[in-house]
Amino acid sequence: MDVEGFPKDQSVLFYGSAGVSHCQRVWHPENFPCRTKNGISADKRVSLFITHAGMNSVLEATQFGKPMVAIPLFSDQIRNAKTVKRRGLAVMISRSDLNKDTLTAAIRKALSDSTIAHKAAKVASYLDGRPALARNETAKWVRLVAEEGLMDHLILQSRNMSFIQYYNIDVFAYLLAQLILVLWLLLQVGRLILCKSAALFKKGKVE
Repeated sequence: MDVEGFPKDQSVLFYGSAGVSHCQRVWHPENFPCRTKNGISADKRVSLFITHAGMNSVLEATQFGKPMVAIPLFSDQIRNAKTVKRRGLAVMISRSDLNKDTLTAAIRKALSDSTIAHKAAKVASYLDGRPALARNETAKWVRLVAEEGLMDHLILQSRNMSFIQYYNIDVFAYLLAQLILVLWLLLQVGRLILCKSAALFKKGKVE
């Protein structure tokens, strides 16, 4: 996690306030080559993944079966964090609630709750082999396109539609016109009934 993305009063929490005695935190020196997140996530020594719940980070953690502490900052991260929490893969802390106590409690829970570790491992087993399959599928299609060129049967007809057709404006306009017509007819019928009723009432009153 890039802790510099947090306000100063919150970023310092990650540097010494977790207080989990059996947990080692490894920081990346500026003069040392950086390992990829995949390389770190795949390391068997990694027991917990603290993340802002970006889609890439969530996918990496689930792929390698790592329990998560999710601290979303904005946008889709909030939805992602709620999803992994609901699936039992993570402990979530909202940014507004982040402090020494909540961070420590979240880390302890994620590390000690065997249910989270079990579910994370199960999801990882579901995903095992999928990246390789995806790479093979991508390579197959790239090779096919390179050999065959443009293939008409793979081109969606929607690319030839006008703006009005693509967004169904003509359909909505027709339905709206029908609705307006029905309302107008009802209004006219209602007006006719009122006029007839008024005329009959007036005639009866005169007699």
